[in-house]
Amino acid sequence: MRFDGDDLLLLVGPTMSLEGPAFVLRWRDAVHDNSSGVISPNRIETVAELPYRLNVDHLEGLELWPEAGPEALLIIYDAPAPDRTDPDRFTVRADVFHPPAAA
Repeated sequence: MRFDGDDLLLLVGPTMSLEGPAFVLRWRDAVHDNSSGVISPNRIETVAELPYRLNVDHLEGLELWPEAGPEALLIIYDAPAPDRTDPDRFTVRADVFHPPAAA
């Protein structure tokens, strides 16, 4: 989860070792909600559908990444694929996504 102004960005998808599609959702004006309950569907927007790979690159976190442009999102992974890692440099590559502009 990550606040973006008054909205809350949510990284959603399978948990643990399950496989399947994942998404970034935007909960509009979430900061002003002060009670629990069902959220109106018109306040939830799909920002991005994220690619997935079988048994690797399980989505773990997201962050706004303005250095890469407006609305850019940095996505990090648990269980990164071997082609994402460089053990000699102790590095793991993440992805930056540029969601399409809202209609």
